[in-house]
Formats: sequence, C-alpha cells, structure tokens
Amino acid sequence: MKAAGRRIYLVLGKAPYFLRAKNIRKYQPPIVLDRINTFFAEYQSKYILMQHKADFRDHGLDLLRFTALTLMVFAHYPLASDTAFISQVKFIADSAPALFYFAFGMTFKHFARKSKIVQTRILFVFLVIALLHNLTFTGHFVHYEFFFFLWFSQLVMMLVSSTKKPVLVCQGFIMIIIVLWLILPDGFTSNTFKVIARGNFPFLPWLIFVCAGYVFNNSNSKSWSLPFVLILAAIILFRTDVPHFSIRKYPLSISYFFLFCGITMTLYRVGTMATVLSQNRMVVYISKNLLLATILHYLTFTVYNVIRHSARSLLRFDLASIHKNVAILLAPTLCLIILIVLIAAVRYFWRFFDTTPVLDKWILPHTGKMSVAIMAVCTLLTGISAKLPDALLKLCLFLGMIFLAMLLRKVRSAQKMDLDFFMTA
Repeated sequence: MKAAGRRIYLVLGKAPYFLRAKNIRKYQPPIVLDRINTFFAEYQSKYILMQHKADFRDHGLDLLRFTALTLMVFAHYPLASDTAFISQVKFIADSAPALFYFAFGMTFKHFARKSKIVQTRILFVFLVIALLHNLTFTGHFVHYEFFFFLWFSQLVMMLVSSTKKPVLVCQGFIMIIIVLWLILPDGFTSNTFKVIARGNFPFLPWLIFVCAGYVFNNSNSKSWSLPFVLILAAIILFRTDVPHFSIRKYPLSISYFFLFCGITMTLYRVGTMATVLSQNRMVVYISKNLLLATILHYLTFTVYNVIRHSARSLLRFDLASIHKNVAILLAPTLCLIILIVLIAAVRYFWRFFDTTPVLDKWILPHTGKMSVAIMAVCTLLTGISAKLPDALLKLCLFLGMIFLAMLLRKVRSAQKMDLDFFMTA
C-alpha cells in the first residue's frame, strides 16, 4: 500500500503535458482547472500526512502491546491446571505484566517531552481510573494492582525524567535491585514492601521492568546480543537448582526478570523487522486503543459465557466438549475477538456523544472536576453496595472507567498527546 501510494504520487508529480496546470487552460474552462488543482493539492497533503503517521509509529512497540494484552486475556481466562500443556500456557500467559511494564517504560522518553501541566492532567485522570479499578476488584483505594502500579510508576518516572541524567538513575536502580536479590533472603524485597501497601505488584521490585524498558528505549544499541545474554543468564541461574534463583513470578526473582526482559527485547526486535506482522490491522488497532482494551477485557469473559450458554441451549454444542488442550486455546482467542467487537462498539457509540457541544464546552475544560465527580458517585455506590446487586455495582464502575478512558483519549487528541503508552492516535 505504501509503495503503491508512492508510485501514484510520483506519477502525479510527473504528469503528462496536457495535465500540467499551465497547459490545462488551453483545453479546460477555469472552474475545471480550479477543481483539478484542488484535488492534486488535497491528495498530496493527505499522502504526506499518511506517510508521516506510518513512519511515526513504533511497530515494535505495537507488537509488544498487542502481545501483552493477548497474554492478559489468556491469563485472566479461568484455566484448570490439570495437564502439563495447560500449565505451560498459564506460565506464558502470566508473563503479561512483565511485557506491559517493560513497554510502559519504553514510552517515558516521549512522556517526558510533554509540559508539566499536560503530564499532571494525564496523571490525575489515570489515577481516578486506577482507583476505580481497585474499588471494583479489591474494595480498597490503595492497592498495588495493575492500574495503580502503572499510575505510581508513571508518577515516579515523571520525577526521574526531570533529573539531569534519568537513564543513569534507572541503571543505578536496576543494579541496586539485582544486588539486593543476590544478598538478601528470598522474597525479602517484595514481602517488605507488601507490609507498606498490599497488592500483587509491589512497587519494589516490579519497578525494575519499567526502568529496564526506559533504559532500553534510550539506548543507541538494540542488537540481538543483549537479549540473548539475559535469556542465557536466566537459564544458567535456573539450572543451579538454588531456590533463590528459580524462575518465579511471585515473589519476583532475578531469573524471571532476566528471562522476560530478554524475551521482550527479542519480541521488540522482531516487531521492528517483521513489519508484515507488526503492521497488521488488528495489532495496530489494539495498540491504538490499549487503555480501553485493558478495561474492556474483563467484560469479554461475561459476554463469552453468555454466548457459550446460548450455544449450548440452542445448538446443543458446548466448547468444553472439544479436547481440553484445543479448547484452552480456542476460548481465549474467541474472547480476544469479542474484545475487538466491544472496542468498536464503544467507539461507535462515543461518536454520537463526541459530536455534541456538551463534550467540548462543558466536559473537556473541566476534566479534573468531571473525574472527581465520577469518583464520588462510584464511591457512594460502593458505600451503599449492600442495597445494590453486585452486577449492577460493577457495571456502574466499569462504565465510569470506560467514560474516563474515552475522555482521556479525547484530551490526548485535543492536546496532541498521542506519544505515550496508551497511544490513541
């Protein structure tokens, strides 16, 4: 497509004699001449804009984000670990946070270029989304789950990026965590931080993935040697049969960090080289709508179960009747397809709201107040949750998160803030 557009542009640039502007006057009236000139000017400007956007996208990062979200769908689908194959699938799917956090760190180079006002605005709206997420799944505001960890990492990295040598600071942090892993008792760092704040992703040591992504994106060399060395180091440490060096997610081990840092770097390199894969429309679509997709992926399992029960009652067919190793791959894949449909549906209905003057005149200028109002309403609903059905309460919380995600997308579009992790350009 890119090559075809370039050929058309060259042909139009070298038009035959009778199509050139100075010679059209001999054959056409002035109104036709104006229309032809307008068409050529519009086509040229649109082609240059499309070419700029295509060159602007980091296709390796697109593939990373798509892979991370796909693994998250597989990880959150209820799997019964009763076979070796299912256990292996679950181990791979559980690596989704490592890929997410590494890719998240890669975007701070662009995030740091924004003004402090814009950064603060993003942080505030994202904080409300993270609090609603905690409220939905844990019932507590401060809980280091997925979104809250991302928000806190973004806050810390914003402070780090304001220093004179942020890359050196991140490199020093990585070395300190590795030394602590080697000299302290197994799981000491994670367990110590869990005393301060609860959650599956304690800020220390999980921040090491974010720092590694930041350092990797700011390094000039993105060769194959570094990921190969990291994967090899993880295998060597694992083969020592020392429990301290086992490849373990909870609590996070040094071998797990080395292994999935190496795999993530390799996947990024594959995405930058295999553009046929990374420029796939579904990959780019998920990457552009990553925040919305991350919120909606929780709802895909409910929709999938409704479809499954309907098919079982109407068609006398149940997916569970298929071989379990096949079903365990097919069911999350169907959930991923449902997720894409849900994203398209939300964006379709958002267009009707987007065209109204209420959004531009009343909501966008008061994004912070709107976020606080949504947070207050959701907190009130949680306080009277005993009088509300659980499904209705969670639906309200999800609607609040979806609205804020689309509002943040609108804010980024208005502020030209399409360079960060949840890229929506």
